Amino acid sequence: MVSDAWAPMPAFLPPPGPDAHVWWIDVPRWTSRVPRLRRVLAADERARASRLRFPGDADRFVIGRGVLRLLLGERLGVPPGQVTFAYSANGKPSVPGLEFNVAHSADVILIATHRCPIGIDVECVERVIDVAGMGPICFTPRERALATDQDGFLRLWTRKEAWLKAVGTGLSFPLRGIDVTEAAAPKLAPEARVEGAVPVRIVDLPARGYVAACALTEADARVHLWNLQETWHL
Repeated sequence: MVSDAWAPMPAFLPPPGPDAHVWWIDVPRWTSRVPRLRRVLAADERARASRLRFPGDADRFVIGRGVLRLLLGERLGVPPGQVTFAYSANGKPSVPGLEFNVAHSADVILIATHRCPIGIDVECVERVIDVAGMGPICFTPRERALATDQDGFLRLWTRKEAWLKAVGTGLSFPLRGIDVTEAAAPKLAPEARVEGAVPVRIVDLPARGYVAACALTEADARVHLWNLQETWHL
């Protein structure tokens, strides 16, 4: 459930600038708009949605990609159906002139945008984690001292996943190559190598029933939180 820290979406997108923006999408509230959102998808995106086995997964994909197209289209000044994505070797989509990242878990989708590379992650607190088994694989010794229960694990995991997504490598980067114990100053291992922008700050995001984090590559950027109502852009 979205917390009170997320402001209602304004009628018009905030103007581009130095700040980052994160949009919270409550999937069940958007399901009635799936048919309309499907129409703004590209043919390969519609085909991808059709291949998903479970209807809930297909709806979540259509909502996430459709709303992303609405946001990017308005920001770039083009119809949402004409937003063209390029894909990295790791499958990360991009558009010229704007950085973005998407995350989802259970009934929530988060979309983050900024002028600089950005990463976002969200996890439902009901997700069952083998903390003892996964900790040594995912975390540095210093992180494991804090990830002793599920809450601690998810807090550090969302920070780490957001950091990795901002870098653009995903899980191909060694998980223990970055220590996110201190969100304000994540620390690279001496032997770790990153090409391109390196996230310098992670912001824990407020949520009810979820844990979320946003990684920024611009130290002074503020993060604005928006609750994107299903009536937006009708």
